[in-house]
Amino acid sequence: MDILISDDADLDTWWNSVFKLQRYPSVEKVVTACLSIFSGPRVEQSFSIMNHIITAKTSSLNTKTYEAILCVKYMLLAQNTTAIKLYSRADAVFSPVDLSLAWHFQTAFSRYRKCMRQKETEAAEKEEKIGCKRPHITGNLTSLPNKKQRKC
Repeated sequence: MDILISDDADLDTWWNSVFKLQRYPSVEKVVTACLSIFSGPRVEQSFSIMNHIITAKTSSLNTKTYEAILCVKYMLLAQNTTAIKLYSRADAVFSPVDLSLAWHFQTAFSRYRKCMRQKETEAAEKEEKIGCKRPHITGNLTSLPNKKQRKC
């Protein structure tokens, strides 16, 4: 069975017909990997944006947080505006607050708290499982126990 190339066939459709023959498993792996690689200016821009987001302080952010930041940046870029222009008020004290924005702030914070509680619960369960107690950190980082004082 030969593979015919039609003028209106897409590249992925043609390769799919080649894969159905099951004659070239190694070629299938290489082509699948190559066709899966994203490229283009938008992808490059995404990596550039991520380099601005990821710093020493933000390196432990959740993946969903990065995704949300990118979504907001792309939305602002698509509207050709900034967050300041989009949510500006004539008088910061007496102008009404955007209720939708306030609601999103509140729900985002409650989701964040829920996520932090879940992480804390998982850490406590893990500690209990392995019989290890990590030091409780309060606001003062100078009072951390040294390695000899830790219980595991």
